Amino acid sequence: AFLVVTRVQSKMGVALLAVIITGVISSMTVIIYKKEIDMILMKFFRDLSRFKSRKRLYGNQASLIPILMGKEEVIVMQNDEKLQEENDGFTMTLAELAEMDGKTETTPIYISVKGQIFDLSAARHFYGPGKAYHALVGKEAASAFAKGCFTSQCLSTPMSQLTEQQLLEVDRWIDLYRNHDKYKFVGMLATDPIDDIFADDEKNLSESQSNIEQQEQEQEQQQQSESDYSEEEQQSNTEQEQQLEEESPNFEQVQQEQSESDYAEEEQQTEQTNNVNLQDFEEVLAENVEEVNELPFENDVEEEA
Repeated sequence: AFLVVTRVQSKMGVALLAVIITGVISSMTVIIYKKEIDMILMKFFRDLSRFKSRKRLYGNQASLIPILMGKEEVIVMQNDEKLQEENDGFTMTLAELAEMDGKTETTPIYISVKGQIFDLSAARHFYGPGKAYHALVGKEAASAFAKGCFTSQCLSTPMSQLTEQQLLEVDRWIDLYRNHDKYKFVGMLATDPIDDIFADDEKNLSESQSNIEQQEQEQEQQQQSESDYSEEEQQSNTEQEQQLEEESPNFEQVQQEQSESDYAEEEQQTEQTNNVNLQDFEEVLAENVEEVNELPFENDVEEEA
């Protein structure tokens, strides 16, 4: 009986341990995929609201399934001029938009999506301070909606870096805000001229810094190339000097032999020339002696007389 009870307790302990491990793993899985789960739920309730708006506005009873499957036609107004006419040309800068953060009960809650500003004050339970979407309030939120990420890095992602699918997600959020019965289109986001000046200054400064860095890199590369060339030239000169030193005894010997050969040839030519001149001199001298002998001297004259 004791053994049976022990075995039962052991099996119960293993089962309890398995349950605990399973619970821990499940909790870790929920934590790891919390962001993905939150995003799925966020899109589900957004699309459910879009279905209600379409049903209310257009009487479309069969739009829920296409919307949930992402196969619907997104209804948005993209023409900036028509949007301006719709709200008498009202515009706000980013600095002005940032003041509409809903931190007090009298402060409205504004959000911009692709430059279209919406008043979401009726949904403080979603967009108010401390709520899930408050990080997007008072900002241009298109990139954040596209990437499903509400961090400052996602908010500052340029629209040019978004994919077609991400841009379609942005249009779905505009579809929600424009057709919702509690949200109101306010106006368009405008660029502050002072911001443009600062942006141009920052751009010029960035370009100048980039040019300076590029010039410094080119100078470093040039100096490195000159240093490498100098080392190669010095090594080449050293090798040539070594080669000359190794060949110099032979060279001197050859040069000496060549000099001796040249000197011998010159001596021989000089000797030949001297011999010729001596022979010529002897012949001239012999001719002169004969002429002298033929001359009449005084003794010969007297004998003739």
